[in-house]
Amino acid sequence: MQEHPPSHADHEMHMEMHSSIDIADPMNREGSGTSWLPDSSPMYGKMFVFEDDMLMLHGAIFPRYTNVSTRRGDDRIDAPNWIMGMYSHPLGDTAQFGARLMMSLDPLTETGRGYPLLFQSGESWHDQPLHDRQHPHDLFDELSLSLSQRFDHDLSAYFYFGYPGEPALGPPTFMHRPSAMDDPDAPLGHHWQDSTHVTFGVATAGLAWRNIKVEGSVFTGREPDENRYDFDRPRFDSFSGRISWNPTQNLALQFSHGYIKSPEALEPNLKRHRTTASLIYNLPLGHDSNWSNTFVWGQNHDTAEGKTQSFLIESDYQRGRDTVYLRWERVEKSGHELVLNPPTATISATLSNSSYASGRPCMATARTNTRCMLPPGWKNDVRARAIQAGLASGAPRSTMRSNFFCASARRCTVVVRAIETAKRKCAGTSAKHACLIRARRLYRLLRVTCGAGPPLRICPVANLLTSIWALTFWICAACSFSWAVSACISLCC
Repeated sequence: MQEHPPSHADHEMHMEMHSSIDIADPMNREGSGTSWLPDSSPMYGKMFVFEDDMLMLHGAIFPRYTNVSTRRGDDRIDAPNWIMGMYSHPLGDTAQFGARLMMSLDPLTETGRGYPLLFQSGESWHDQPLHDRQHPHDLFDELSLSLSQRFDHDLSAYFYFGYPGEPALGPPTFMHRPSAMDDPDAPLGHHWQDSTHVTFGVATAGLAWRNIKVEGSVFTGREPDENRYDFDRPRFDSFSGRISWNPTQNLALQFSHGYIKSPEALEPNLKRHRTTASLIYNLPLGHDSNWSNTFVWGQNHDTAEGKTQSFLIESDYQRGRDTVYLRWERVEKSGHELVLNPPTATISATLSNSSYASGRPCMATARTNTRCMLPPGWKNDVRARAIQAGLASGAPRSTMRSNFFCASARRCTVVVRAIETAKRKCAGTSAKHACLIRARRLYRLLRVTCGAGPPLRICPVANLLTSIWALTFWICAACSFSWAVSACISLCC
């Protein structure tokens, strides 16, 4: 990528450059789709000015060799890439027409299966769900038009249509965030946070007042199909809303929620509610030096599977042509999502046999946390024969019993007491340690929710304290890193 060479004249012109989406926004605020970046974010690319018209071209390519030497991994030479053009034309002093085109040669460089990325999931290839691979992007990732109107100095509105495009849902997508611009890999939480950035059929309307924006979208819920060269059929069966706020030049916040109908072709009846929140902090550190950080939280609430969470922290320190970047993630993914093999699939199948008999499905996650949607009317005391058989592989089968206690027919919480029995019986076995491990694993496995109620947290206080400790640790680590970088810059400069 080439950055527009800075000068005093260019700086004055740059300050007058507007976003191609909203004439009232500065260009540096423009992210992917209609999202916002901090106003201080660097803008890389090659700019062309034709009287009143503006055209900017930018892109990236990452030639590399990837070796993921595991049973589920792969090795290959590839080159994730994209190129984008932004065009704007003023319509008088208070209106503007904009257009954007984004393309990728991923279908050629990554082929249909995409590149190796352990624990990644989402989309399909040859009618099989992709796992441990990042899917390639389509040849056309964005082809959008926008029209904006400024009513006064503080108030403006815009309309955006993309085929494909990006709805008002989630943070700026990963390849357009300064904190991830040098990281060639997609986040593992991509399908919890910003996977709708390639959507075939998007219409968005927004209203901005000063540094606050409210916008809503109707769009196609189905993700792109396996043919990466065509234009998929628009459906406009999903919707979303987003609130964005840039309180300072260096900070951008957003909160969004959306309903996504049938996102996966292999699961046409799936309905998903996605909620996201993000914080982007950008700090210019002088000429050709920048430090950008992003925190993203995303949650998917799928029919029959419940809620799963994702967290992301990423940072990028750039000085000249040198960059240091990092990314930390925590994502909850089910065994179904990761296409896990036995023994997890065996345990899931055993529980599924029990739950399908009661009329509703049961899902086992990668954290061995199982939520069974049980119908109202279950007795307060039930023997879980299938689960007993699972624990019986490591302890005497005749003593394994699980008691379920339901608070009500509509909303009930199941508390499993098998761990106490297992501890007593494990004390008399020769392989005590292994037996206790299986017992604890089963205890986590037997956390169940009935009806429409939320899943039970076995120890909510401990989980809360753990989350607070983890958040404090990462805040302290980020502060320490910031102080170290500032000290190094002070010494060098």
